[in-house]
Amino acid sequence: MSDDVVRAIQDLRQAEARLSRRRQASRALGDLDLAAIRVVVEAAVDGRDLTPTELAERLQVSSASVTALLRRLEAGGRVALRANPADRRSKFVVPLDGAGGAGDPVSDGVARAAVALTDGERAVVARFLRRVVDEVDAAWQPEMSGR
Repeated sequence: MSDDVVRAIQDLRQAEARLSRRRQASRALGDLDLAAIRVVVEAAVDGRDLTPTELAERLQVSSASVTALLRRLEAGGRVALRANPADRRSKFVVPLDGAGGAGDPVSDGVARAAVALTDGERAVVARFLRRVVDEVDAAWQPEMSGR
């Protein structure tokens, strides 16, 4: 039984790798672009202000990388930088209309698959996937995971 789960996760990772290669080949939004949009939209939905520095921290990239990323997303009409009214030297990253689902056809399919589950099934799947994410993150941070 656990072999089926491990195989399904391996299949998912391979499908994501294929999707990533297709996106790169088509010059569509890349994985980092989509992750950034997701973080920006989540902050807006939660009513939180998000600075470029906070975005860089969430994405675990350098400030130079997030600057290039934001320029690309801003040029594509996905996000805007707005002045912080309390400190004109700092800026907030805000999503523009349509940024939430912009360029990610997978999200709608995943949402449809999730709707087909019972509440109990969704809770189990969500808990399991969070553990998988923790394992993936820990694999790249061996000094922090105690392994």
